Parts: sequence; structure tokens; C-alpha cells
Amino acid sequence: MRLSFSAEDLRVERGNTAELELKGELAPIDLQRSMLAFAGPVTFSGTASNVGRHIVVSGTARADALLTCDRCLEEYSVPLSAELLETFCRVDEVTDRDADDEDLRRYGADDIIDLREPIEQAFVLQLPMKLLCSEGCRGLCPRCGANLNKGVCECPPQDDWGLGHLLKDL
Repeated sequence: MRLSFSAEDLRVERGNTAELELKGELAPIDLQRSMLAFAGPVTFSGTASNVGRHIVVSGTARADALLTCDRCLEEYSVPLSAELLETFCRVDEVTDRDADDEDLRRYGADDIIDLREPIEQAFVLQLPMKLLCSEGCRGLCPRCGANLNKGVCECPPQDDWGLGHLLKDL
């Protein structure tokens, strides 16, 4: 299955609605600081409705994401769920008023509406600013790079490093 569907039957009459159950693969997404990969297929459950010249798609996308922790650099899995509400217009039916609408998505004359991009964007918006494998993640030792979640390293306590000891007496 794919994360797209044909709007051909929906376009026949205003008010037509279709239930959508879609499943497909998404390529990893470059987040600049790390990658958002998927452990399996992405699913979408929702509806598509003809509201005149536009098709409105609403529903929920779900996937198991693979992320890299910002503190310890270990890969971890997290379930993602994102609500979608998107309006689509066929390219050959775009009016001057529609042309300025940045939220209006377009689809081609083949009547295929592809949900991959809006699902990707919705998933990225669900991610926290700081990607952590757990709230208690201890990260890496700044001196030797050991993962402190897996055990204690042999480095001296941090108070002995640099000029930090001068600040603790203030």
C-alpha cells in the first residue's frame, strides 16, 4: 500500500466522502542535527471529503520512529502520532485566490493525492526540541566520551576540572 489515494470518485459530487486506511514507507528525514528514521510502515487512518473545488483530508498518522539521543548519541525508538488536516486543490482548478494560499496543497490531473509530505511535516512538528532517550539520560563523559548510562567512567569527578572549583565558593 501507499500513502496516497485517488480523488477521482470524490471529485464527482460535492459532499462525497471516503474512509482512508493507508500504509506505506517513508524515507528517513534529515533533521540537520540527526535523522528521523522509521522502524516500520507508517499508517494513516482518516477521511477525505469533497467540499466543492477542494478535497479536505483529516485523520491520524502513526509510526515508530528511530531517533538519536542528543545527550548519549544512542539510537532509541519512540511511537509518533500526528493529527492531519489538509486541504487539496487540483492543479488545473487553482484560482487566483487559491494561488496565494500557502496552506492549500495541490495535486495533479491524475487525481492522486500524496500524503507523504504532510505526514512527514506533521511528524517533525511532534518532535521535542531536545531529543532524549529518557528524561534521566546522563549523556557522555565530557572527558573520555563514555556513555554514563552504561556505567561510571574512570575520569576524576567534574569538580576537579578547569576553573569550576573557583565558582563553587562564590
